Amino acid sequence: MKKRIILFLALTLLPALPSLGQTARRINEIKKNYNYLWSEATMETAAAAYQVANEYLQQKVKEYAAEKKIDGDYLIIKNMSSKCDTIHQPRGDMVKVFMYIKKVDIAPAAGVVQNTGTAVPAAPTQVPVATTVPATVEPVAGHGRKLDVAWQQAVIDDLLSAPSFAEARNKLTRMKSEFKIKKYGVPAACSDADAAFWLIGDSAGKVVTVLGPLQGGSRTDFRSLSTGMLTSYKNYDSMWFILSK
Repeated sequence: MKKRIILFLALTLLPALPSLGQTARRINEIKKNYNYLWSEATMETAAAAYQVANEYLQQKVKEYAAEKKIDGDYLIIKNMSSKCDTIHQPRGDMVKVFMYIKKVDIAPAAGVVQNTGTAVPAAPTQVPVATTVPATVEPVAGHGRKLDVAWQQAVIDDLLSAPSFAEARNKLTRMKSEFKIKKYGVPAACSDADAAFWLIGDSAGKVVTVLGPLQGGSRTDFRSLSTGMLTSYKNYDSMWFILSK
């Protein structure tokens, strides 16, 4: 009886073996192919592996753009959601996520002037799904006023408009993948609280405000456009973040 069970299980598993082999071969082919950028991560859950692999891939895209001298204030990955593919593989009790994208899908944003000096016209009806790398500028949080750089203020406004603190946290994750935010985290993981922006939430799960970096002994409260202090929100939920430079 035991022999029959073992034989049945063996026959049942046989069709899966070629699939595993094909997946491994596909990954190796992509790794050796110059036309792709790729990353991989092995974690306890697929979601965790995906997040780490995605961050690695975004960094590779940024480095590739710098290497190829893709000019302009913004870098766009055309149709990122459809062009970036993933492969999942079991690794014992863990999961490996392999992500890859073709280099041809990385291009300057529409309307950006290239090395040739020729402007690439933007299609008036086009609304691209893009990952952006902001221009190299220092974030400046003035006391009682908005940020001087438009895209940076747009980041703050987007967080302030979130319907909940949880949704604002999700926006931070998305903004990091778009290179608008360099890094973010929980208060205990902040190495320089004075230099960070702070997202503040109340006990009802709502976004209270966003505080700017410490300057002259106080911070900008971007909700009221007045000055404020982080110490005023000791018992509130909070997340810190650093805008990209």
